[in-house]
Amino acid sequence: MSLAILSVFRESPEFSITHVERLYNSIRRNTTIPLAFYVLSDYQGFFPKDIFRIKLENLSWNPKLSKLELFRPDILALATHFFYFDLDTVIVGNLDELLSSNNPLVMLEDFYYNNTFGSGVMAWTRELGSQIYETAARFTAEELHSRYPVGKGKGDQLFIKRNSPVVPKTFQELWPGQVVSYKKHCRSEGRVPEDARVVCFHGKPKVQDVEDRWIRDNWK
Repeated sequence: MSLAILSVFRESPEFSITHVERLYNSIRRNTTIPLAFYVLSDYQGFFPKDIFRIKLENLSWNPKLSKLELFRPDILALATHFFYFDLDTVIVGNLDELLSSNNPLVMLEDFYYNNTFGSGVMAWTRELGSQIYETAARFTAEELHSRYPVGKGKGDQLFIKRNSPVVPKTFQELWPGQVVSYKKHCRSEGRVPEDARVVCFHGKPKVQDVEDRWIRDNWK
C-alpha cells in the first residue's frame, strides 16, 4: 500500500497557505502510516517542505468543483490509496484506521441533507479509475456549473455520486462517530465527541473564526 494525502488550495480571503501547513502538520502528528502529501493548487508562492504542489488544470471551474481534478489519471499514478481532506478540517485523533481503508470510494453522508453525499473528506483506491474526472473534462465550465450548481450537496458531491463507477460507502457507516461536524456535533457542547478523529467545518464559521481550546490545541 502506498498512500497519497490530498487537498485543494485555491487562494482566497478564507484560505491561506497557513491552512495547508496546519492540515499537513496535524495529519503527521496523528498517523504512523507512511504517506506523501499533495495539494492541487493555483498558488504561486512558497510551499512548506514535504508538501508537494500539483497544478490545477481547470481554473475556469468554480473553485469547489476543483475537487473533480482529484481523480485525474496523473494523480491516480501517484499511489495505490488516496485520502482527501478539505483545508478547514481539524484532526483530533489517530487516523490509522481511516487511512487504511481499502474501499474503492468512501465519502461523507451529508450532515444535514438526507440521502446526499459530502466531499469534505473522501477516500478511494486506484481501482476506482479516472472516470469521474474524464467525464467532467468533457463539459464546458458553463455546462458543468449549470448542471451541478454549488451548494446543498448539488455540486461536486452530486457529480461524483452520479459519475462514479461504484456506489460510495460512507464514513458514518464504516466508522461511526469518527468523522463529525463542528456545527452539528461540537458547537453546542463546546467539546469534541469522545470517538471523533476528524472534525469537519462546512459553511460558517470557518475554523480560524472559532476560539475553542480544543481547536487551538489541535489546529497548529
